[in-house]
Amino acid sequence: RSWAILSLIFRDAAKAIPGNFESKSLKPDANNGSFQKIWDAICDEMASEHKLTVAESKRIKYGVHEGQDGQLHWSEPWLFHGTPIFARLLGRPQFLDTNWPQNPDAQWRLQALSRGLTLRMPRPFETQSMPGLTILIPHCGEVILQTWSNLCRAETDVHSGNREVQLLKWLIMRYPDEWDKLYERNEILQQTGVADPELLSDPKAQACVQHWASLRTQTLYRTVAGMCQYDKALRLLAQASGKSIKPEECFTCLVAMQRYAWMNDQNLDQVETMLAELPKSLAIAFIDYEDSPRSVLESLGVHPRQERRYFTCVMDSACPFEDARPKRRAPKFRVELPGFPILGNGKGDNQNCAVIFTRGEFIQAIDANQGGYLEQALLLPNLLAEFRNDAKLIVGTPEHIISDFGSIGDFAASSETVFGSLVQRTMSWLGARMHYGHPDVMNKIYMMHQGGISKATKTIHLSEDIFAGMDFVLRGGQIKHCEYFHVAKGRDLGFNSVLSFYSKLSAGTGEQVLTRQMSRLCRGLGLERVLGIYYNHAGFYFSQFLFAFAVKMLMFVFVILVLDTSDPGASFLNRRYPFRGKDLEAQWEKSTGPTLVSAWLSSLFGPLFLMFVAFSVAPLVIELWMQEGMLSTISRLLKQQLTFGPVYYIFQGKVISNYIINEIRFGGAKYIATGRELPTHRKPFVGPDLNGKSGLYEDFAAVSHHDGARLFFAAFFVNAFAGSYSGLRYFWICTGLVIFSWLWAPYVYNPYQFSGNYVMQDCRNWWNFMFKERSKPWREWFEASLQEGKGLRSNSTEILGWLLYVLPLYVLLNLKLHDFSLLSGDYDPCFACRPLSLSGARAVHISAVLALMPPFASLLVGPLLSFVGRIRRVDPSPGVCAATLSLVLCAELALSTCGFLRISAWASVANVLLYKIACVELAGQLAESWLRWKKRRPGVATGPVKLWLLGVRLLRDLLVSILILVPLLVVSGCIRMLPANPCVERQDGSLHNMFVFRAWGDYRRRTVTAMHSSEDTSSGISLPTRADLSRD
Repeated sequence: RSWAILSLIFRDAAKAIPGNFESKSLKPDANNGSFQKIWDAICDEMASEHKLTVAESKRIKYGVHEGQDGQLHWSEPWLFHGTPIFARLLGRPQFLDTNWPQNPDAQWRLQALSRGLTLRMPRPFETQSMPGLTILIPHCGEVILQTWSNLCRAETDVHSGNREVQLLKWLIMRYPDEWDKLYERNEILQQTGVADPELLSDPKAQACVQHWASLRTQTLYRTVAGMCQYDKALRLLAQASGKSIKPEECFTCLVAMQRYAWMNDQNLDQVETMLAELPKSLAIAFIDYEDSPRSVLESLGVHPRQERRYFTCVMDSACPFEDARPKRRAPKFRVELPGFPILGNGKGDNQNCAVIFTRGEFIQAIDANQGGYLEQALLLPNLLAEFRNDAKLIVGTPEHIISDFGSIGDFAASSETVFGSLVQRTMSWLGARMHYGHPDVMNKIYMMHQGGISKATKTIHLSEDIFAGMDFVLRGGQIKHCEYFHVAKGRDLGFNSVLSFYSKLSAGTGEQVLTRQMSRLCRGLGLERVLGIYYNHAGFYFSQFLFAFAVKMLMFVFVILVLDTSDPGASFLNRRYPFRGKDLEAQWEKSTGPTLVSAWLSSLFGPLFLMFVAFSVAPLVIELWMQEGMLSTISRLLKQQLTFGPVYYIFQGKVISNYIINEIRFGGAKYIATGRELPTHRKPFVGPDLNGKSGLYEDFAAVSHHDGARLFFAAFFVNAFAGSYSGLRYFWICTGLVIFSWLWAPYVYNPYQFSGNYVMQDCRNWWNFMFKERSKPWREWFEASLQEGKGLRSNSTEILGWLLYVLPLYVLLNLKLHDFSLLSGDYDPCFACRPLSLSGARAVHISAVLALMPPFASLLVGPLLSFVGRIRRVDPSPGVCAATLSLVLCAELALSTCGFLRISAWASVANVLLYKIACVELAGQLAESWLRWKKRRPGVATGPVKLWLLGVRLLRDLLVSILILVPLLVVSGCIRMLPANPCVERQDGSLHNMFVFRAWGDYRRRTVTAMHSSEDTSSGISLPTRADLSRD
C-alpha cells in the first residue's frame, strides 16, 4: 500500500549512500570524515580486486584538499551528485552515464549497496561490544588454490585433433578487462615483459597469476578471502568510532577441513598460503586419527570392531609444525570422538564435528562456493542486531550469483535468483522459510540444544540443512530473511551438474515428506503456515510431477477419443445408446471425438494460458529491473528465449518429477556430487567418455527419453487420424516443446554436439554399445539399473499405472469389434464361435480373436530361445532375442490386423498396435518386479524371463536411440554445409557453440577443476572408509 516497489525503482539510491550509511551504520558522534574514509577503502578494495581501473577509482573516490581555514575538506565524487532518472531506469548504460564503472560485478556491488541502505535495518552493535561470530565453512575435496600446471595444461583431443583451450586462457577470454587491470597494476608482471602468460617462468609472476585465477574460479581461497573481509570491516568501523579493537577477539573464520590429516604436500602448501595471506582470525578444524595396539584400545573401552581412535582438532597460524610431517601443523585443541565420524553423507558430520570449536554466540553457515564483499561486510553489525530483541532466531540473506557463464549458467543463475530472493522473501513473510545451509546466521546455543546445525543420517537426511530449520520452528523459533545483506554464490554451469543438483534436491524432498519433523509441522502449525510450507517446499516438486503426468494423460485421452471415432461407420456408436433422442443423435453425428477434444483443449491452451505464463515471469522481471536495470533485464530475457530457455526448464521439471516420485515410491536416496566444472566438456551419446563417465543417453533414458518417445508416437497417431483443427495451435506448440525437450534437450546444450568428427564417433559408440560383445556394454548398464535380487523396487502402483493404459485400449478395441459386427449385419458379439478363415468376410473374426488376445507369441520368445540355447549350449544374446521378438511381434500384428486392413480401418489397426505394445510394457514391468524380488527362489523360470526382458528392453532402447540420433545426424550435416565463420578457430558447429556459450570462440577443455567446488561436495565427499583409514 505504500508503493515501496515504485520507490525502489525510481529513487536515486546511489545519491543517498552517504546519508543512509551514516544514519544506519555509523554512530551519530562518529569522527569527521569517517564515511569518506570507509568509502575510499571500499573503492580501493574494488581496485585491488581489478574491478575498477585507476581512472574509475579516482572518479568515485573522495578528493581531499586544504581549505582557507587550514582544515582538510572532502570533495564529493560524481556518484553522489545524482543521475537522470532515464539513465537509472535503463541501468546506467555507457552511452548515458560515462562515469559509471564498466565492470558488471562492480556495477552490481554499487547498486546492491545503495539499494540495501534504503531498506529498514536495526541499529547496529558498537564494534567494541559486538557479539562473537564464527563463519563455518565445510570443505572436503574442493580446489584450494589454482596450480600453475592446472592453469596451463592443454591436451589434444583424440577425436577432433584440436588442442584444447587452457584454463588460464579461458579465464583471460572471460575476464579480459580484469586481466588488463592486473597487468596495469602488477609491477612483477610488467618487469617480465612476457605477453603470453604461458611463457612466464618467474615463480613470483606465476604466483600473481595463480592468485588472480583463484579469485575468479570457485576455489576455497576465494570463499575464505571473501569471508575474511569481516575482519577488515570491523577495523574500519572501529576507526570510524575512534576505538581500537582486535577483530580476532569477536570474529573467527573456521574452515571445517575434515581431510587435512590425509592431504598431500601440495594441498598442505596451499593451506599454509591461506594462513599466511589471510588474517589471524582464520582457523582450521579437521579430523585426525591415531593407531594404537589392540590392548591399548581395549583398555580405553574402544569398540572391538574399531581399528583406530578418531579426534576432532583445531589449529591456526600460531600452531607449530609436527615433527613427523613438517608441513602439517599440530592441533591446538584435540577432542576424542566416540567412533568413526562419518555417519551420513559427509557435510553434516563435518559441520557438527567442528561446531565445538566455534567462538561467540552466533554461527554463519557458508559453503565453499561462496564469497563476500567488503561493502556488505560493513553491514554485519546491523545484521547481528536482528538478534537484539529475539535471540531465538535464524536470519537469512540473499545471494549474488556470480556463475552466469553460458546458457546453462544463466538458467541456473535465474533459478537461484528466484529462490534466493523472491521465494525466500515470500516464505519469510508467510512464516514458511526454513534453514537452507547458507548463508544463514543462527544462535549457536539453540543449535547445540537441538543436536547441531544439520542432521547427519544417510538417505533420510539427504537435504541435511533444512532439518535444523524444521526442528528450530518446532521448538518455537522464528526464521527471518533480510534483504539488505548479500554474499556471493557460485552455481553449477554444466547441463548434467545442474540437473544432478536438482535430482539431489528432489530426492531429499521425497525423504523430507516422510519424516516426523514434517508430520509434526503439519499437525502443530496453523493452516496458513502449513499451506505456505507445502507451497514452497514439497508442493513445488509435486507440481512438477503433476505437470509431467498430466501431459502424458492428456495425450492418452486425446489418443483414445481420436481412435474411437476415426474409422468408417463410426456413427454406429450411437446404437450403443438407444435411449437417446433423435436430436441428441443428430448432434452426436456432428460432434466427433477430435472436435470435442479440440474445443476443450483450445479453451485451456489459448491466450489465457499465454497470459498466465507472462504473469508468472513478471516478478522475476521486476526483480531484475531493480537489480540490473531495464536494458539488462530485457537483454537477459531475450537471450534466454533465443537459447531455448523453456526447453531447458521443461526438462528440469521432468528430472525433478522423476526423482521425487521414485523416492517416495521406492526410497534409497543417495548423495550426488554435482561438481562445478565448466560447460566445455562434450559428453558422448553413449559412454564411456574420456573421463570414464556414462553418456547422455545412459543418463537420461529412464528419466525422460522413454516418456518422450511415447509422447512423440502418441502425437503422431493423433495427427494422423485427427488432422488439423483450428484452435489447437497453442496446444501443439506446448506439446511440441515438451516432446522436443524430453528427447533432445541434453544434446542441444551439449558443447560441440554437432561437430562432424564427434557425431561419427557417436554413431560408432552407439553401435558398440548396443551390439559389441553380444551387447555387453548395454547389458551392464541395464542390469545396473535393474538391481536384480536387491529387493522389490517396483510396487503395485506402477503395475496399476500400466493397467490404466492397457484396459482403456482393450475396452476401446472390444467396442470397435462390436461396431464392425453391427456394420456387417451380424449382431452376435461372440466372434470366437465363428469359423476361422483368413479370406473373405470371416477374416474379421480371426482378427478379433487375435487382436483381443495379449501377445502370447511374443511372450514365448524368451523361453523358446532359452530352450534352444540349452540344446546348443550357447546362451542367446539380447540382440538375437530383440530381433526375434520384433519379427514375432510384427507377424502377430499382421495376423491381428489383417481383417481391419481389408476394410481400411486404420484407426483400429493403430488401436491393436497400441494395445499390444502396452501389454508388452506391462509384462516387462512384471518381469522386472520378479527379478528384483529378493525372496524369489532361483529356478528354471528365471533365465527365460530375464532373457525375454533383456530382449524387450534392448528393442525399446534401439528404437528410442535411433529416434534421437537420426535428427542429430541430420542437423550436424546441415550445420557443416553452412559457410565458414572467420571469427572462430573451428568452422563446424560454431553456430551451436555460440548458442551454448553465448559467445564466439572455441571454449573446450576436457577437465576443469576450477569450478569443481560444490555446496554439496563441500562436504559431500565423505572421508575414506573404515578399511581405507585402517591402512598405513
